Amino acid sequence: MDLFTFIVTVFVSFLGILFGAVLTHHTRDEVFEMRKLIPFLQFAILVAVFVVLFLFFPFTIVSALLVLSFGFIYIFWRKNNLNFLDYIVLSMILVISSVNPKAHLYVTLFAFIFGILSGSLFYVMNTKHKKHQVKKLAHHRHTGKHLDFHSMTSSLFYTYKFFFFLAIIAFAAAHLIDFLF
Repeated sequence: MDLFTFIVTVFVSFLGILFGAVLTHHTRDEVFEMRKLIPFLQFAILVAVFVVLFLFFPFTIVSALLVLSFGFIYIFWRKNNLNFLDYIVLSMILVISSVNPKAHLYVTLFAFIFGILSGSLFYVMNTKHKKHQVKKLAHHRHTGKHLDFHSMTSSLFYTYKFFFFLAIIAFAAAHLIDFLF
């Protein structure tokens, strides 16, 4: 896969975060009613990503990646309020899946859906709702801030742009190593 195509697919996959916040902004009541399902759905998406990897890559490599990924998330589980850990794993999986275009397409789709859920969860955890008070949801805690929509989307962009650049740098490094050896 060439660099331009990879950048476009990574951009699309991480665009799901902003799309989720915008979608939640317009459907607040529905998302607040379903807010307890979001962490479960995110876990299901991560499992689906690994199922795709098992279909397209050797069993031993994906098994090692699975153990390392969930071990990494488990070790740092209480350290962050949001999906930073999940996105570090997703960034690396996007790079690994770029070896097989079909697998990369599926992983990009699942990363986009994961982003919609992450953006929705970010919105729920940073806004005040007249009917519902959310203090803690799975390993996500309410920040205590109640952001307006503009501040929230700016915060999402600045927070998650790191993972976009992480994926691109890892992709470039992988191709450089491949070229040298």
